[in-house]
Formats: sequence, structure tokens, C-alpha cells
Amino acid sequence: MAAPYFVIPGNHDRHARLRAAFDDHAYLPAEGPINWVIDDFALRIIGLDTVVPGKSHGELAPETLAWLDETLAGSDKPTLIGLHHPPFPTGILGMDRIKCLNDADLQPISARHPHVVRLVAGHHHRPVQTTWGGTLCQIAPGVAHQVVLNFTDREMAEWVLEPPAMLIHRWSPETELITHNTYIRDYGGAKPFRLDPDYPGKD
Repeated sequence: MAAPYFVIPGNHDRHARLRAAFDDHAYLPAEGPINWVIDDFALRIIGLDTVVPGKSHGELAPETLAWLDETLAGSDKPTLIGLHHPPFPTGILGMDRIKCLNDADLQPISARHPHVVRLVAGHHHRPVQTTWGGTLCQIAPGVAHQVVLNFTDREMAEWVLEPPAMLIHRWSPETELITHNTYIRDYGGAKPFRLDPDYPGKD
């Protein structure tokens, strides 16, 4: 069975083209910011549009912020929020200049809704984690190149061909949300561990 997937716009996307490419995705709004909510699972999923046409950085429009606050207030179900541009600084200054710039508007909304269990983003092409806005926040690694881990001040970040990877999120009522960073290159298959001869057993 094919897994369902949901799309949010990134800085290289154009709204009209994204809607046309995914015209069978009924959850995508026909006009305005591409914000949506999926309520079909035990974990609620919200997608936010941070795209500023013609710009690399992101921002959340006032109508997006108001919609998010109202949507979060409408249910206390555990919720994951996804957006392309991270709203928090990472120390990679070339990328932080083009993050979601009005993070101060989003932070109190997230903080006053404790059922937001995770905020996930992309854009920076590196696995990064922090706590922000009352929840755990993660940036997914790139599925192609990664951004160089460099904390020195430079106008633009640089990229490097480190292994492609992605985040896999697993939800269950017992464990809640657990995230794995997994590489997507072929490394030759699984190999069994071998115990030292003086190990008493496989305990």
C-alpha cells in the first residue's frame, strides 16, 4: 500500500505550479497561502506556507498566523506543524539570514498550545534540533546535498555532498512521537552483529 504524502511549498516553488502539479490533493486550498490541516490520524498534521515570492527567505503572512492560532485552539489532539523555512536560528549564519524572518510572531502561538508536540522544517539541508516555542523543533537533512556546517560569518552558505538523508517520524500512543534520521543511499544491506566469545548470552 502506498503511503499518503502531503506537500508544503518551499522557496523554489511557485504557488500556481505547485497547485497544478498536485491538483489531486484535495487538502490544498485553491487560493491564498497554502496552509492546511490533516485530521485523519491520531497525530494531527498542519502545513504552513512560508514562501515569499521571488525571495529566498520565508515569512508567515498575518492570515496564516491567525489561521494557525484558530486551528490549534480548535483541537487538543497531538499536533505536528511543518513549514519550509525554520523559524529559529541555527548558527549557520548564511542560512539564518534566509530563515522564517518573523519568528517572533510564531513563537507565542506555538508556546500557548502545549499539544504541539513537534515543529519540523527543511530549507537548511542539515539535521538540526532545538527547543523553541514550547516544543521540540527539527530541521530535516537534505535528500541531495547538505549545507556545510560552518559557524563563521559569510554572505552565503556553501553545500557539500554529504550523504542524503531524511527524517522518519513514528507515532504511537505508548511512545508518542519518535523521530529517526535515516540515510537513503544503498550501503549494502543489513549485517548481523557478532558477540565476543566470552559474552554469556544475548541478554
